[in-house]
Amino acid sequence: MAKPNRMSLTVGARRVFDFKVEDYSLARTMAGVGESFQSDTFSVGGYDWAVRFSPWSSSLNLVLLSELQAIERVGAKFAFTLLDKSGKPSAAVRKKKCSEFLLKGQEHGFYGFVSRADLGKYMRRDCFVVRCSVSVLRRPTRR
Repeated sequence: MAKPNRMSLTVGARRVFDFKVEDYSLARTMAGVGESFQSDTFSVGGYDWAVRFSPWSSSLNLVLLSELQAIERVGAKFAFTLLDKSGKPSAAVRKKKCSEFLLKGQEHGFYGFVSRADLGKYMRRDCFVVRCSVSVLRRPTRR
């Protein structure tokens, strides 16, 4: 019997990158309530994205930066993992989610991604790193 061909019907593109937050103490001092810091822009699946971190609430969000067509919806599966002091991913601080984005500037993520007390365990020289994995989900085509 012939082996079946395999293909993914969901993941269109995937990217992993590290988001480094340097001078955390200064960032907390500079940021007012509700303000956040944003990563550099990166592309996945034909769309531009960024990660936003709010030092006051320790929230971490994935943000869609591309303009969408009126009938377009973009699904994304993403995970944020805090790296330990040696640069290895922590199993204890990892959160993942699947969300649908409908508008430019829309964001989804985690309020209180990590407590300030726990964050100290992952700090090295007032810096921490979050590994971000983003997969853009492909929409089914109609015939």
